[in-house]
Amino acid sequence: MNAESQAENAMDVTKKEALILLRDEKNTAAKRSSKEQRREYFEREIEKRILHTNPLGKDRDYNRYWLFKRDGRMFVESSDSKQWGYYCCKEEIDLLIGSLNPKGERERALQKQVERFYSRICMELQKRSKDLANRIALEEAVQRRSTRVRALPRENLANAFLNYVNKWKED
Repeated sequence: MNAESQAENAMDVTKKEALILLRDEKNTAAKRSSKEQRREYFEREIEKRILHTNPLGKDRDYNRYWLFKRDGRMFVESSDSKQWGYYCCKEEIDLLIGSLNPKGERERALQKQVERFYSRICMELQKRSKDLANRIALEEAVQRRSTRVRALPRENLANAFLNYVNKWKED
């Protein structure tokens, strides 16, 4: 009987140890994920508050590439700062990444930066295109007019300026 109770105690101890180890592993995993979540949250908050004053990079022709947070497009500034352009869809960004030469220092750095911000750029471009589509739909809805009530041309207030007669005009 004594041997059986010692065996049960030993099993209870191993079960307890296993539960403790399992709990410790869960805690460390939770701490890791919470640290990663806090780091990601911190990076997002910093990006919200910091205005980027440095370009993403330069290409072989020294054109500078900018990503402005509020606009949702990636802009290109010519090397002489006289011309600006932008990329407005995901396919154009993909073509840009494909056209950059990784052998060059500037283009390799630019490619890394664009790939780093790729998901955010694509998300902003999609959001911008949806906003534009909604805006266009709203404008079309506002321009639609009813033909039931139509004012006569002479009574239309929009054409009231046509009734003006210049009294000071000399004939």
